[in-house]
Amino acid sequence: MEVVACIDQSSPAATMDMNVVRAAVATQGYSARFEKFDGSGVGDDPYSEKNFHKLTSSRCQLVLGFPVDVQAPLLPTGVKGSAPYGQTGFALVTRDHAPPELSQLAEGTEVAVAYETAPNLFFEHHTNIQSDVHPDNDDALDALAKGKVKAAMLWAPIVVQYTQRHAKGHKLFFALLNEPHARWDLVALYDDSGVAAAEVFDKGVGELRASGRLAALLAPYAVVGDRPTASAVKPANVVSRNEYNRGGLIKVSNTKKKSGAKAPAIYSAEQASAGQQVFMSNCSMCHGADLGGITGPALKGQKFASAKDDFAVSDIFGILSTQMPAGRPGTLKPEEYAAVMAFILQQNGYPAGPNALTYAQAQTSKVPLISSSK
Repeated sequence: MEVVACIDQSSPAATMDMNVVRAAVATQGYSARFEKFDGSGVGDDPYSEKNFHKLTSSRCQLVLGFPVDVQAPLLPTGVKGSAPYGQTGFALVTRDHAPPELSQLAEGTEVAVAYETAPNLFFEHHTNIQSDVHPDNDDALDALAKGKVKAAMLWAPIVVQYTQRHAKGHKLFFALLNEPHARWDLVALYDDSGVAAAEVFDKGVGELRASGRLAALLAPYAVVGDRPTASAVKPANVVSRNEYNRGGLIKVSNTKKKSGAKAPAIYSAEQASAGQQVFMSNCSMCHGADLGGITGPALKGQKFASAKDDFAVSDIFGILSTQMPAGRPGTLKPEEYAAVMAFILQQNGYPAGPNALTYAQAQTSKVPLISSSK
C-alpha cells in the first residue's frame, strides 16, 4: 500500500516534509512515494484551482510545502487541508539570544528585513526598532552575520537553510515572532481524490505526536504546535509560492467589504494626477508604468489585492510610506506619498471625490482595498 505525495523542492524544508510523510504513513502500514515539483515560479503556482487539480489528478494524493496562516487558515476553492502537523513562521534572528518579542529589543535597534516581506509591517507597531531593508533574505542575513545590524526578521526555514550553508561561519539564533500573522501551520493539501490518503497521513501524524517522534522530525525547521482538528483549516488564504520563497507578504485588515457596497471616494482627481507624476519618476521602473509589475510586484489586478486578501488602504500605505522607493525608503514628502496612494486607488477603480487624501488619513484608513480585475 502506497501514499504518493508531491513535495515542493523549492521549499527550504522539503526534506523535512518528506521525512514526516514517510514516518506518518509507515505507522499505518503504508509506504511513501514522492513526486517533486518546483513551485517557486508564478507559472507553477498550485494554488490556481487548475494547477492544483492537475497535480493531484495526474501525480499525487497529497501536496506539501505550502503553509497556512494560523490566524486565517483558509484554502482556495476545491482544496482541503489536513490537521496541521507543525508550525513555523517569521522569526526574530540575532547573533546571541533571540527574544520572541520585538518590544524587548533596545531602543533604536536596527532590524534587517527583506524587501516587500511581511515583517516590514511590524515596524509601525514597534517604534523602538528601525528597519534596515535588503533586496533579499541572504543579503539581510549577511548584514546580521557581519554585525552590521543587531537583529533580523525573516522566514524561519530560510534562516535554517542559511545557517546550514554557513555552518563554519557565524552562529545565528532565532525564535518565532509573537506578532499578528507571523505564525503559519504546516499542512498536507489534497482534493476529493486524496481523502483516503489524507486520513492515513493524519492518523499517522497523531501517532508520531503521541510518541514524541514528531518534534524530532520537524526540527529545526518547525515546532509541533497545538493539535487542531482538520476542520480548523477552512476553504482560502495560503501564502503563494512566490511569497513563501521571499518570506511572504502579509495581508491584514480589520474591515470586511460588504456585499454590494459602493467604493468610497477618499481622494481627488487632481491628487491622483499629481500622484501619477510622482509614481512615474520614482516607482514605475520597478512596478511598471501601467502598474503591471516588473522587478517589483503589480499594483493593480487580482494578483495585487483580491477580496480574499482582505487588504485595507492603511495596509498598503504602510508599506508604501515606510519602505518605498526601493533603496531610499521614506525619502518622499508626506503629500507625495498620499498622492501616489491616490493614483493607486484610481488605477484600481476607486472613484475620485472632492477632497484629497491626507497622509494621516491614509495611515489609518480601514477602507477595504480590492483591486481592479483589469
